[in-house]
Amino acid sequence: MQVIDEKINRVKESTDDLMQETFEETANNFLDQANDFKGSLYSLAEKFNSLNEDLFSYTNQEKEDSLKNLDKLKSLLSNANELIARVKRNRALYSIVKSELRVFRVETSQLNEIIHDIKLKYIDLPNDKKLREAANKLKSQF
Repeated sequence: MQVIDEKINRVKESTDDLMQETFEETANNFLDQANDFKGSLYSLAEKFNSLNEDLFSYTNQEKEDSLKNLDKLKSLLSNANELIARVKRNRALYSIVKSELRVFRVETSQLNEIIHDIKLKYIDLPNDKKLREAANKLKSQF
């Protein structure tokens, strides 16, 4: 009976050791990766900010290039929104990167506004017949 009792204790001890090692290693790896992702997300938000600042002045001066790049900007925004959705679905990761994700969301919202402005300025408004007629009436009064 003593032999079985000792064997049970050794197997339980081995199980406990492995469980503890696995948990600690997994938790440490997750936290390391989450911190790396946190830094990458912040860096990406800075890149979006820089792009948005350039686009703000660029789109006011470059109609053809703005229209040419519109699909690329929409694709970029779509990818960014998918990234945000994926992070939010991962509750553990989201809880760690919440503030960086908030900064990133501000930048993606700004990009969305720029895309909307390009469409409005160069597509929607010029094609609006009533608006053109009203603008012509205003011009003729001055």
